[in-house]
Amino acid sequence: MAVTIFTRILKDTYHRKFLSLLVTILLYLGFIPIISRFVRFKFLLDIFFSAVLLSAIFAVSEKKHQTIIALALGIPMLVMIWVDKFVVTDRLLIGAQLTGAVFFGYTICRLLIFVFTESRVTHNVIYAAIIVYLLMGLFWADLYFLLNHLQPGTLDISGVQTDNPGLVVVYFSYVTLTTLGYGD
Repeated sequence: MAVTIFTRILKDTYHRKFLSLLVTILLYLGFIPIISRFVRFKFLLDIFFSAVLLSAIFAVSEKKHQTIIALALGIPMLVMIWVDKFVVTDRLLIGAQLTGAVFFGYTICRLLIFVFTESRVTHNVIYAAIIVYLLMGLFWADLYFLLNHLQPGTLDISGVQTDNPGLVVVYFSYVTLTTLGYGD
């Protein structure tokens, strides 16, 4: 009885893996402006981002080799994000951004393959398409951050009052992606 209930929960979770990823991304992006103002709670952003990474690994893990690739790309980034809390080095920061860009690029490609190979438009196809759009913002944010770190001054973020330039490039990435412009 308990085994069948557990099996049913796993099947339901597997069928809703794209919804889970979409919700974690939206929570992460929604809490950025709220949590970033409170110094004590900034680790919550890392928890939400870790949830995004783990949900993305789960979402693209349909076959064994896809799971291995997703883990090989996602786990190093996850480890670097949390080790950065204790050991602050430029190499670790560059490594996290580089592995993040590669991981998000792989995840975007896997999701696009899913979207374009499905014969019917279902909830999962719509969720995956929305996720691709949102992950493109995180992908470009990693590249912008990496570029600005390797070539300081590439992005003019000097007038922004924040101690976390990573949040500024996320903002910059989504403003560019949504073509809202830079009126602020």
